[in-house]
Amino acid sequence: MPLIAWDESLSIGYELIDDQHKQLIALASKLRAAMSGDRDRQVGSLIVIAEIIDCARVHFATEERLMEERHYPLMASHASLHVDAMRKAVDLRCQYVSGQPEFALSLLEFLEAWLINHIQRSDKALGLFLAATASVSECTVLA
Repeated sequence: MPLIAWDESLSIGYELIDDQHKQLIALASKLRAAMSGDRDRQVGSLIVIAEIIDCARVHFATEERLMEERHYPLMASHASLHVDAMRKAVDLRCQYVSGQPEFALSLLEFLEAWLINHIQRSDKALGLFLAATASVSECTVLA
């Protein structure tokens, strides 16, 4: 049973970002399932952790590109949250790889809590800004 699941309360109103959030939430559920398996648990978890980190990099780059293109006034602070999250995730992954299996659960708990908090606070504000600064041709991209 996933600890977090997508619902419309997590939508920021920008389809591309919402789709990436859905993907990150699905990967968190996939990691939870991989961790609960008996066979090849560490290998499966490491594969999913790598997917999560790759997906987060793409997602953060997408948000930061949009913030830069639109001259988002909170870009620096928002982007610093991304840097901090990536450092924490990579650090927890390294600890897990070094033979400390409890750090997979720490990574999962961090990811789930951080993702929900980040979407509901920082990304909701970004979504409002993107909607307010959308061009006419872009209105089809907005959810």
